Amino acid sequence: MKRIFSLFICISMLIMSISGLNLMAFAELQGEGTEENPYIITTADDFKGIVWGADTYYLITDDIDLTSGYTPKNFNGHLKGAVKEDGTKYKVTVNITSQDQNIGVFPSITGGSIENLEFAGAIEFSGSTATRIGGITGRFYNCDPTIKNCINSINISGESTNAAAAVGGIVGYPTKGTITGCENKGTINVSVPLGVGGISGQSQGSHTVSDCTNSGAVTNAKGHTGGIAGRTYTNDIISGCVNKGTVTYASTTATSNTYLGGIVGYQQAGTVTGCSNSGSIITNATNNTYLYAGGISGYASGKITKCSNIADFINVRVAGGIVGAHANGGIVEFSYNTGNFPNSVGYKGGIVAQRASSSSSGTISNCFNLGATPGANSGGIAGLLSGAITNCYTIISSSQANSVISGSGNLTNVYYVLNTGGSVTGTATGTSATFDELIANTSVFSEANGWAVLDIDETNEYPLPQLIENPYYEAYTIPETEEENTTDYAGGFGTEEKPYLIENATHFANIVKNDASGVYFKLNNDIEVSTPVAILNGIFDGNNKTITLSIDTTSTNDTNTGLFAQLEKTATIKNLVLDGTVKGARNIGSIAGNSIATASLHSKIINVTNNADITCESSSATVGGI
Repeated sequence: MKRIFSLFICISMLIMSISGLNLMAFAELQGEGTEENPYIITTADDFKGIVWGADTYYLITDDIDLTSGYTPKNFNGHLKGAVKEDGTKYKVTVNITSQDQNIGVFPSITGGSIENLEFAGAIEFSGSTATRIGGITGRFYNCDPTIKNCINSINISGESTNAAAAVGGIVGYPTKGTITGCENKGTINVSVPLGVGGISGQSQGSHTVSDCTNSGAVTNAKGHTGGIAGRTYTNDIISGCVNKGTVTYASTTATSNTYLGGIVGYQQAGTVTGCSNSGSIITNATNNTYLYAGGISGYASGKITKCSNIADFINVRVAGGIVGAHANGGIVEFSYNTGNFPNSVGYKGGIVAQRASSSSSGTISNCFNLGATPGANSGGIAGLLSGAITNCYTIISSSQANSVISGSGNLTNVYYVLNTGGSVTGTATGTSATFDELIANTSVFSEANGWAVLDIDETNEYPLPQLIENPYYEAYTIPETEEENTTDYAGGFGTEEKPYLIENATHFANIVKNDASGVYFKLNNDIEVSTPVAILNGIFDGNNKTITLSIDTTSTNDTNTGLFAQLEKTATIKNLVLDGTVKGARNIGSIAGNSIATASLHSKIINVTNNADITCESSSATVGGI
């Protein structure tokens, strides 16, 4: 039924285009209005003479000033700027102040095309009726119109209280059609509740934005906001687009879920492919729990593939390098993030910040993160996620709470590498690896899975596994000291595959130098220990060897006494036999005097046998065999 109705409208437009009224207007223009011999537009009066006509063609051959005396009219013909020798575009300049429902140089475009022009000046709107606002057109619908190779330099400002109000640098409210090869240079500083984007505002599905760039600052004080599109729906495609402008939520408060994205604010459905963001995402509402930001999309329930974010996030509580809130059906694949998250409050994730709801099961695959993700609820790949994470890695170059994800996660072939200065103080999920092990892992980071390690040359300076169809060529320095530690131990890197090797009491005492969540130690010989190690955060594998204890802390009245005085919540001890004696004054055990735990995280003791005698010097002491 919709197709029949649209066809009826298109036929009606065609009939109108040959009306006598239109022929009278065309009589004053040079040309015949055909594709081969279009009407020539050289003055403001010529432009004002443009009329509705589905098969009517116009060619602009000079700059047009419409800053006075211009009343915007709907359009469905074909308007094109002539090619200039210097490569610039002919410019149409406007100064529009309006409270109309549809606002733009052309309020509505219902068919046809606009190509190779620049639109400049200003548009200011206000009131409760202003609904669809765009630099070139407010509304884009029906007979699949196209805007191609155009620039919008119009600065758009205003406020609308209409619940359906949307703003786009090129098109405010597209329901069909294509925007391709366009750029928005104008600033957008508005307050509207629905959707705001540098190219497209609020979509109703079935429109395409391809190979477009936004370099203007996009600011909204109310609704979903994106560098390219404010909101997208089913069958919308955003491809090959670049955002360089800042995306800002201007209000100091937010009372309902609001989503900000470098490319899309709110992706209801559809596909975002081959897009990149370098524009910072900023909020003025400090620590607001209703604000979500993503380097590519603030909210995503569609597909995001082959995308990248290199921008930082400023004052954002919930932020993901690619997606802020990941919903059911959401797919993030073949993408990477290098942006950082300075604010440590709330959920942060190198790829995804958090699931959109407790039942959301969006997935992540074949992605990597180089950005810093501080905060107790943050992870190198995700903050909080129920869906599967597959074939990913993150590099940790500073102290952060969790390696890969906050919580246990559903992980397959997910790795983290501790760079110089990097440490994990909370949950060490995923698999620890060295740089060399990551590079050598060609079974996971394989060509079949979309990965390659490229040669270092004049075009590529990135030495780690990267995505074949979404390459990252920037320089990254691998520490030259990537060699086994034979100073403090008998060797090893502290990883699961190559743990620090302990062969004597000195090696055992050196645990304090490298201990952290996710660091691995392995006992190679039977040894004797007389002095406890204060704390263990990492994983100690006894390798079925025996430690003979001769520990006595009664003279110092230590609070906790054992092989380790205290086990932190991330510690694991396994495959060990204890012999000898342990004597203390207060909390005493062969493995540890005390063990720290939370509701969701606790230390683990596995396959340990104690043969040591334990004695205490106080009637109030707490004593356990382990």
